[in-house]
Amino acid sequence: MTTTGTGPIGYALNAPAQSPLAMTAQQFRQASLQAAGIAADYYAGSPHRPVYAPPSGEALERLRSLTLPERGIAIEEILSFWSSEVMPYDMGNQLPGFAAWVNPAAAPISSLLDYLASVMNPTAAKGLHAATEVEKLVIRWLDELIGFPTEAEGSGGIFVNGGSLANFHGLAAALHWAGTLYDWDTAQQGLQGKHPRFVLYGSREVHSCVSKAVRVLGLGLHAYRRIATDGSYRLDLDALEAAIEADREAGLWPFAVFASAGTVNTGAVDPLPAVADLCERQGLWLHIDGAFGWPGFLDPRLTPLYGDGMARADSIALDGHKWLAASNTCSCTLVRRRDMLEGAFGFAAAYLDLADDEQSFGAGTRFDQLGIYQTRHFLAAKLLGVLLQLGRSGLVDHIVRHTSLARFIMKRVREVADLELLAETDLTVVCFRFCPPSLRGNEPPLGELNRLIVRQLMRGGEAAFVSGTDLPDGRYAIRSCALHYNLSKEHVETILAAVRRIGSLCLAGEPLAQER
Repeated sequence: MTTTGTGPIGYALNAPAQSPLAMTAQQFRQASLQAAGIAADYYAGSPHRPVYAPPSGEALERLRSLTLPERGIAIEEILSFWSSEVMPYDMGNQLPGFAAWVNPAAAPISSLLDYLASVMNPTAAKGLHAATEVEKLVIRWLDELIGFPTEAEGSGGIFVNGGSLANFHGLAAALHWAGTLYDWDTAQQGLQGKHPRFVLYGSREVHSCVSKAVRVLGLGLHAYRRIATDGSYRLDLDALEAAIEADREAGLWPFAVFASAGTVNTGAVDPLPAVADLCERQGLWLHIDGAFGWPGFLDPRLTPLYGDGMARADSIALDGHKWLAASNTCSCTLVRRRDMLEGAFGFAAAYLDLADDEQSFGAGTRFDQLGIYQTRHFLAAKLLGVLLQLGRSGLVDHIVRHTSLARFIMKRVREVADLELLAETDLTVVCFRFCPPSLRGNEPPLGELNRLIVRQLMRGGEAAFVSGTDLPDGRYAIRSCALHYNLSKEHVETILAAVRRIGSLCLAGEPLAQER
């Protein structure tokens, strides 16, 4: 049925009585069941396929040549298209043999709650409703886990899309605090004007997102001091303090230190309590990048590495979608002083004014005043399910599973004649290489050989998928960070076996599988 009439500014209205996007309750149920069947088939079939399978030329051509249809397509056809043309060509990180970067599988409960959160589709930026209350709840649980100050003590937090943004928000709060420290109104004046340069510090192993943040915030890379690491790739405290003192003597304005609760390159945890002591002594903001490694303190064997460092931070970035197996993306910034986030991101807009009467919509938390977002997905839902399913004891077991398996990998690497361990790990990153006895001590060909192994594994078709990295000493390492929630010794052996088999083929100059 079509409705025709004249609108308020005089143009004719000609539209169906019901939107083509609408579904009846029964149609939605049927579509949901079809989607659930597709997801269940994907889940059941995953263990029986290679970790990564690149799209075929024909599949890529179908996707790249697809045109917007003139008329809409039925729901069941859209879901079938997704099932046949998209899901078979995933990234591969849902499988235990995926050990590249820090990008593990999502736990099923997280995917399910993320779906239900999308059905609700709230804007979790403001207001008194379930999404904002759940975000507050999960932030409180995170505070309690790491011993951070609570909201009642003036702290705050916000869920964001990824660790890079979590670190960005921490740095933005630190920069606002620096303005108050040096009596410079960064909110009104930015960084422009005649004043000394603000400077901040982080080790050479701190995540690359810090470099992005200092550029986006206008500090510039010249304001970012990359401090040397010790023999274990941890921040060198003597070098840090010397750099701070030198900058003060030069008339600059030191304001923040970025420490790592687990570097992505080698899994090293900076000496957090000692860094906290230094920051207190020097009057600096301590931000901790815990995106990857923050849960490591739950392993009693590793607790001393962290000490009370995270609890004493001024801000900390935490990811749920890495070690805790929430679906992408689910990160959080916690700050000791909520007013510093408000100072960095708060704003006034008449159309967003809300009456804050008790039990009215305006009584809810204003997350839009704590971050860059105005519209926010219900991110905490992804982590809520994992935390509820594991509980406190399950969280410990989950972390211990991976730290124990990382030690198992290191043990196996030491036992095998043609493998070599290149770096000890505090957490789960294991840096090693294929090193046949004939090449030991011959660095250039060893580096090239291992780069070839990684390239070959990334071409797909194998039961393992790894990445590589350059260590600070210049050696190239195969980097395994296997973090699947159900990882086992058998999966670890499969990863090492794939590296050795491909390495042997490369060494012998034999044609590789995709080249035959």
